[in-house]
Amino acid sequence: MQALMSTKSAQESAQWTWTGPKLARLWERGDLLRDVMTGNSRFPLCLSLKPPSSADITDRFNEVRA
Repeated sequence: MQALMSTKSAQESAQWTWTGPKLARLWERGDLLRDVMTGNSRFPLCLSLKPPSSADITDRFNEVRA
């Protein structure tokens, strides 16, 4: 089961590139969902966000235009 959970498609990995590793790690470990279930408040959550690179915009041009 762990092997199934650790495999990622390229698209899934690309979704986390702009958020940095912190948010991805919280999601993958289940911390965000656990907080919802236990009533813990992790928010406001401080994250460093990166703007999209020119390659990101070019690769996803139709989505950017929408």
